[in-house]
Amino acid sequence: MKRTILILSVLFSFPFIARADLESWKKAYEERVPGIVEHKLKMKPNFPTDLQFTKPDFVVYVPKVEPEKLGDTYDDHFQVFDKPNGKLFAVWCQASYEGAIDQHVAFSRSTDKGKTWEPPRILAGNRTLAEGIASNGAIASWGFPMVSKTGRIYITYNQHVPGKSEGIPHSAWMTGIFSDDDGDTWSKPQTISIPRTSFDPVDATIPPGWIVWQKPLRLGKEGKYLVGVSRHAKPELRETYNSATEFIRFENIDENPEPKDFITKWFMQGEKSLRNGKYCEEPSIVKLPDGRLFCVMRTGTGTPVWSISDDLGETWSAVKPLLMKDGGDPIPHSMSPCPIYDAKGNEAASGLYMLFAHNKYNAWSKSPWQNRGPLYLFAGRFQKDADQPVWFDGPKRFAERSGGNSFYTSLTVFDGKTVLWYPDQKFYLLGKIIGDNYFDGKADVEVFKPGELDLSAYSIRQHADGKPLRIDKSPKLELKNGAKSVVFDEGAKVFSDRSFVVVQCPKMLEGKRFVQSSILGVEVACRGDGMLYVLTPMKDRNRDDQSPTLLENGFEKVSQPETLLYEKFPDGIVTLYQKEIKAGETIKLGQWAVLVY
Repeated sequence: MKRTILILSVLFSFPFIARADLESWKKAYEERVPGIVEHKLKMKPNFPTDLQFTKPDFVVYVPKVEPEKLGDTYDDHFQVFDKPNGKLFAVWCQASYEGAIDQHVAFSRSTDKGKTWEPPRILAGNRTLAEGIASNGAIASWGFPMVSKTGRIYITYNQHVPGKSEGIPHSAWMTGIFSDDDGDTWSKPQTISIPRTSFDPVDATIPPGWIVWQKPLRLGKEGKYLVGVSRHAKPELRETYNSATEFIRFENIDENPEPKDFITKWFMQGEKSLRNGKYCEEPSIVKLPDGRLFCVMRTGTGTPVWSISDDLGETWSAVKPLLMKDGGDPIPHSMSPCPIYDAKGNEAASGLYMLFAHNKYNAWSKSPWQNRGPLYLFAGRFQKDADQPVWFDGPKRFAERSGGNSFYTSLTVFDGKTVLWYPDQKFYLLGKIIGDNYFDGKADVEVFKPGELDLSAYSIRQHADGKPLRIDKSPKLELKNGAKSVVFDEGAKVFSDRSFVVVQCPKMLEGKRFVQSSILGVEVACRGDGMLYVLTPMKDRNRDDQSPTLLENGFEKVSQPETLLYEKFPDGIVTLYQKEIKAGETIKLGQWAVLVY
């Protein structure tokens, strides 16, 4: 089979997780942020046009890209909610980049039904690098809202504890604040108890690893707030169970308790949690017309899974792959958010649903973290006597960006309109009305069949005009700026600060090592002679190619065909260069260059 394409991860690669050392965290911030800011400032004149790419009906926030005031080039986990008084509220996670030392929980309001929004205010976490250092990295993340029947607003979030993570993603105390005046003022934060399970470290001073990614909904018994939870395992379990799904019911929100006095009931905990191999996480729940609850979760197996509860969320069935219908094809989807919502409102039990998925998964890939490209809406319809109680129509186009579609979303209904709120590229915060056209039963594209992928449309060059590949001894290199030496093989992560992984490597170079550096650039000093190779896209593949610099510095193009190094088109289609370097030489290249030796 022709090997071609792999993989963009998204999601959860946080620099602070593995660092107890604040100085290392600070250094990562200082090295990474200037490049991010430079890139976004170049894009800034195009923001008004670019944010219209997905044709939104509402614009909640466009980053200012003014890092001296506020780190805002990462905006994610976008939770919009409303109150009977007609006001809309939004809470989200914001930072210079995901997991940065300035990560914080942001909040905004609209009093005109989403037409305009107040500038964001920070409810928890660090606004700046200085604040991050002063707090020893006590960042705050992933807030989610609940509103009591009297109108008190609660925001609950992950409060990271410096030096208390043991490498577990999302390791944090559950922390809550509240407002009785629609967000004008807020209480002081209070810690909310989380029952410990076999997933958690034995040391009780280390917080559990968890995240709530959807709004709690009034789907539990007596209309109490219920929500699914991704529970992340301690290091010694993660090769077997990285994550599983549990559920929380908040028992006394309508009594307006202090957050520290929340009464919570946890269901399907520990050994009873919902699992599907290594990953089973990011649950979203809808109510069926017959009163049961239907939950969809993402996995690393190429399709989401589902479970059902007939007791309003206290117990759940064993998970099954999510199919188009009973006996139908699996819905293709990588390790990426796959929320499901009721098309008529969060707790409507209408029987009409919408699932968001990529409609793509390459089964031959070594990694579940694949490109988060175009997103499709799959309309779902309740089937009374079916095994899988929601059957899906074919995919409808929704967000067709080639990458960066990571939908940590929420839903509201007002004035009879269903609005999906989404973080476009984890950058713009937008809203889109979900019209009846998405539910006409007509597919825009076919359901993807995992299999061989064809690169013929890209006219892969053979480079017959290049020089023969020379295989010689490897040079001794001193790696700069925190870069690492990694075995050059399929599935290896290409850049330290991106999720691309190696799809193909020229056969003669398999098993060698490469320099895993920032995508923004790479620098090495030669301490012993040897043959150095560089893979970089040519100008028509990627405007940031390093070919001219390589040729100016004595590298030669090699007579090897272009290679799809990682799944990003056409940027990941690279050309091979080589040079025999000598001790004392320094090689410094900009974006999109990979050094192999």
